Amino acid sequence: MHIQYETQRLSMRFFLLMLILFVFQVGFGIILAIQQTDPHFLSGTLNFNVVRAEHLNLGILWILAGFI
Repeated sequence: MHIQYETQRLSMRFFLLMLILFVFQVGFGIILAIQQTDPHFLSGTLNFNVVRAEHLNLGILWILAGFI
């Protein structure tokens, strides 16, 4: 990939951040799906409501990082 403008170099950080946040959101979504079928999965460490909140917050954050 050829970076021609300085703004492309600056926006690359936001795209990498967006990718990392998206991967974490997918991971929390997988944990949510497992907890939906097995309520005792990670019940002492990550409760369902905590994982759901992180999943939704990460969804908002990676979309906002993409718009920046």
